[in-house]
Amino acid sequence: TRSSESQLDDQISEAIRRPFIAFVAVAGVASALQTLSYLEDEGEWVPAIARALLVIIVAVAVRRVLLIVVTWQALRAGMGAGRLHPGTLPLIHRGVTLLVFAAAAMIVLDSLGVAISPLLAGLGIGGLAVALALQPLLANVFASSYMLSDSSIRVGDWVEVEGGPVGSVDDIGWR
Repeated sequence: TRSSESQLDDQISEAIRRPFIAFVAVAGVASALQTLSYLEDEGEWVPAIARALLVIIVAVAVRRVLLIVVTWQALRAGMGAGRLHPGTLPLIHRGVTLLVFAAAAMIVLDSLGVAISPLLAGLGIGGLAVALALQPLLANVFASSYMLSDSSIRVGDWVEVEGGPVGSVDDIGWR
């Protein structure tokens, strides 16, 4: 990675170094525990816990890599088509973290033998209720993300709202 011009591969290799070491350590300990003769009768829990720990380690590594790639994409020079606005980074980071760890939690629960189908159905209904309750806030978040990504209004622009306030843009936030 040091021979390449980009720093992206350096950052990714640094981000996955510790999770890789943890992955190898957990897999080695689990393999060693499975070969012990006195754990043969109770050997069912060793692979289940090992799979759960390995999924968590992989989720941490995937989250780190995704955050690095998203940040790299947002901070690249220029704001052409397909590039992220740096102001969207906190929301995207939270979303990536939530999605990766939610998927990891579902995989861990499934590997431990917990039925996740009723949980997914409940989360779907609960998500619909939360989305309806937060509709005004979500409308503002989507409108502001469009404004930030489109760069149609920038800090310092003069804005006149018909029949409303007049002034210059000091800050653009999510609301």
